[in-house]
Amino acid sequence: MKMASSEFLTTVMAIFWLIGSSFFLMGTSIRLADDHDHRNEEDLVSAACNRTFYVDICVSSIRSDPRSSTISDIRGLAEVALNISVVHGTETLDYIKHLNSNSPAASYRSGCLRDCAKVYANLSVHLLRIRDFEKMNALVSTAMTDS
Repeated sequence: MKMASSEFLTTVMAIFWLIGSSFFLMGTSIRLADDHDHRNEEDLVSAACNRTFYVDICVSSIRSDPRSSTISDIRGLAEVALNISVVHGTETLDYIKHLNSNSPAASYRSGCLRDCAKVYANLSVHLLRIRDFEKMNALVSTAMTDS
């Protein structure tokens, strides 16, 4: 039980990080363009990820996507990060549902997992719709601090 909970929390934290990073990247595109001369994908990824809390995770996540080798601007980079976030978000929601399917329907754990799935799904949709990058960063930072 503790192992599954630990894996779940790690997955959720990674999703919040990816979502926050993608919006952070989009929100800081003008500042980055002014600060750096981005002549290739490596410089762009490094420059953007150096502005995040988890540089190594940012770099490895972005570079793991084949599209990252064709990125020419910060918006393209943010798109890749957002797409990675959506994929991981879907996987996280599926994992929550899987955990819930293995719990007795009336159990405390099942109730918590149902609540988690509902909040997670609603939050994900809300965060993708607001497009207010500063607010997004604040919400993701709060979520990371609270967990």
